Amino acid sequence: MADLDRRGLEPSSRNRKTYSIKTFFGYLHQASYLKKNTAAELIPPSIPQEERRFLRDDEYQSILAQAHKTRDRAILEVFLQPVMVT
Repeated sequence: MADLDRRGLEPSSRNRKTYSIKTFFGYLHQASYLKKNTAAELIPPSIPQEERRFLRDDEYQSILAQAHKTRDRAILEVFLQPVMVT
């Protein structure tokens, strides 16, 4: 994990690699290739939560202007609606 950090990998990439290793070693243990799953104790790095970024009004209008058909514009408007978090 330290090597991955030194190489500058993002926490999400290190997290994915950790779970891949854990899954692979779990398979090797389950298939009796290993007596003990040594990767079971491997702790994946936490991924910092970034603040959501919302489109500015000019960005929103620019994207909608790219849609030439009414159907495409309607689809974009649905996808670009803000998500309500409760």
